[in-house]
Amino acid sequence: MSNYVLVHGWNSTGEVWNKVSSLLQQHKHQVFCPTLSDIAKSTLQDHISEVSHLIMSEKLKNVILVGHSYAGLVITGVANKLPEELSHLVYVDAALPENGQSLLDILKAGKSSLNLLDATKAQEYLGNYLVAEHIKLSSNHLTFDVEKIKKIPKTYVLCTASSVFNITKLIFDKANKASKDENWTTYKLNSSHRAMVDCPDELADILLTSAL
Repeated sequence: MSNYVLVHGWNSTGEVWNKVSSLLQQHKHQVFCPTLSDIAKSTLQDHISEVSHLIMSEKLKNVILVGHSYAGLVITGVANKLPEELSHLVYVDAALPENGQSLLDILKAGKSSLNLLDATKAQEYLGNYLVAEHIKLSSNHLTFDVEKIKKIPKTYVLCTASSVFNITKLIFDKANKASKDENWTTYKLNSSHRAMVDCPDELADILLTSAL
């Protein structure tokens, strides 16, 4: 049995994983879908601490840690704190930071001409993914030990009909080009950014491969 911790993205809750969670539980895995504290009142480090606390308080081992969208930064931060408790990291159409990057840095890399301090332009480009009151959180920089992250097996799932495809495609390509010692596997899904809603069966199948 594996322990899955599924972390939701921006403007969402743990309930977004309900269909995927049910499918994983049918295979006798234990699944946790925490809801992160209010993004408008929290920091990236708060969210990393919340997920880390869940893993430690439940005494979880062999954890397959899954992050959607913004939560790519969260799971990377958790992996830096608790590498021994994790067996796999899965990034679902998610942000993948380099050491010292913020979500803002990643978004700018995907759309360098976008002035993210202009809330109107941000909403035109990203819909509900980034709004004015969340600029502070998106500026939080994540520092981590690159070698710790490198050693953990990782999967990237690219959603080909995603609203942030020009950002996630860059990340997907980077994972595909990574050296073998960085432990990457990649998949594509014909889905919007919310693959857990659009195609829960296909996403669950991908997640199950991480438990093999």
